[in-house]
Amino acid sequence: MKTSQTIGLNHQTKADGVRIIEATIVRCDQKIFGEPVKKGSWWMGMWIPDALWPDVKSGKITGFSIGGTGIRTPTKAA
Repeated sequence: MKTSQTIGLNHQTKADGVRIIEATIVRCDQKIFGEPVKKGSWWMGMWIPDALWPDVKSGKITGFSIGGTGIRTPTKAA
């Protein structure tokens, strides 16, 4: 995961230095860092470089985007 990440800034440019450090599916409704998160949500913890952190704290940057592709592979029903 570390070598293939590309994180976008406002769906337009690459956010240099931003890295995913944790990803999970939330198992129950809860608060994470004081924010409500619903069961089944995909939650990610990201490392933000010092150069971008002031814009995140001020609200100028409100989120990051990840792009991705996948290949669907049929599986047998259990």
